[in-house]
Amino acid sequence: MFTIDRMGFGDLQALSGLYLQLVGEASELTAMQRVFREIDSRDDYFLLGARAEDGTLVGSLMGVICLDLCRDCSPLMVLENLVTDSAWRGKGVARMLMLEGERIAREKGCVFVQFCSSHYRKEAHRLYESLGYDPSEVKGYRKYFKRLASSGPS
Repeated sequence: MFTIDRMGFGDLQALSGLYLQLVGEASELTAMQRVFREIDSRDDYFLLGARAEDGTLVGSLMGVICLDLCRDCSPLMVLENLVTDSAWRGKGVARMLMLEGERIAREKGCVFVQFCSSHYRKEAHRLYESLGYDPSEVKGYRKYFKRLASSGPS
């Protein structure tokens, strides 16, 4: 079993390990600490953690609430960096993180949730579709200004 809650400063070392699994590159802990302080001080960001019964961080999701001037000017939510520890995959962690992200989006009055997923993450795509996300709704694009070693397969 696991629980979902907001992450704290003390979770960053473990989060770095999860991000290593996600992108194949270690995160810079000092930079993470600096940026986390900013994220944690803002109401338009959230960082969720999934924890095993012993408190071990086994998954994470970041969300950003974006103001919008379209339609009735309702905000929207962008999700990023959904990751589940490899030993916990297939146990509902990512699903519960996504559902909690959606709950927050509804609570904040967001008109929709959007995110990108790398083309090769087929198992994740099945999860998103099972949650009602339509892969034909939009096409995502990404342009790197600083090429990262782990920015996916060439």
